[in-house]
Amino acid sequence: MALLPLGVPQALIHAGNDRVVPSSMSEDYQIRATELGDSARYRLVDGISHRELIDPTKEGWTTAVSELAHLIG
Repeated sequence: MALLPLGVPQALIHAGNDRVVPSSMSEDYQIRATELGDSARYRLVDGISHRELIDPTKEGWTTAVSELAHLIG
């Protein structure tokens, strides 16, 4: 967060059942990035854990792909 603003669009995707990294970290980052003029979207994916976020068979992966498509147009 100390490097904000980055000047590039960002997507923050967080697992709803993450017991490793609290979702508040992503939420706080998104708020600060937006306050400083960056385009930052925060998406909480309920029902998955920290490692399930990168599992191609889980909703977190689908959300990441969707956000990437949104970022690149």
